[in-house]
Amino acid sequence: MKNKIIFNQKTKIRATKEQRYSKLDEEIVILALKNEQYYSLNGVGATIWSYIQEPRTVKEISDRLIKTYQVEPTQLEQDMMIFLEELAKEKLIEITA
Repeated sequence: MKNKIIFNQKTKIRATKEQRYSKLDEEIVILALKNEQYYSLNGVGATIWSYIQEPRTVKEISDRLIKTYQVEPTQLEQDMMIFLEELAKEKLIEITA
């Protein structure tokens, strides 16, 4: 059974240094250097990726998204946690605190 990553509002996250990314119109394309896999993000995912190039807390990310997108905070948090868990599973982010 795989361990589920637990994030809280104070958890700090940043994109790993073992990747390269490029913005193409409204899409971000990521190359993970360790596994040589490409990933594509758009919409809110691309916004989060751009924002986590520097260490950010989950709360900072959430607050910024709530200001940018008109979305219910509870739904945003649930969706964001799923997305962050997926990024962590793919080793695209580092949890720094």
